[in-house]
Amino acid sequence: MLPWLLICMLAGISFFAQPVKFLTPGLTSAQLVSVGSTIFHGSHGMQWVAFAVLAVVVVPTKADGRAAWCCLLMACGFLAVQQRVLMPALDLRLALLTEGAAPAASPHHAVYVVLELFKLAALVVLARQRSSIRSQGGLA
Repeated sequence: MLPWLLICMLAGISFFAQPVKFLTPGLTSAQLVSVGSTIFHGSHGMQWVAFAVLAVVVVPTKADGRAAWCCLLMACGFLAVQQRVLMPALDLRLALLTEGAAPAASPHHAVYVVLELFKLAALVVLARQRSSIRSQGGLA
């Protein structure tokens, strides 16, 4: 249940709320991108907390613990790259936009989106793994 909650939160933030914010009338592109940056920085903190909870509460209950750890560690790796490599580059682009400059095209945003999809896929695989409690006839 917890992995699915995180999946829904990430999908809602990344693939619904972020694109929809650009429909807001009266705000400049720089303002909209600034709001998005703030949301993603906050989301990263929430994700690290959620991943820690998954590591303590969910992963130990999975029948295939190695696969569960692999999925969680992949999700953590994708988040680390997003946060430590891509966000600083995207924040620099935001600074240029805020100053009125037009930053040159870059692949950072597209790479961020691809990593978001990979992260969601890893979490879906984790969520779909059977629990060892259920496989032993415990919780139905």
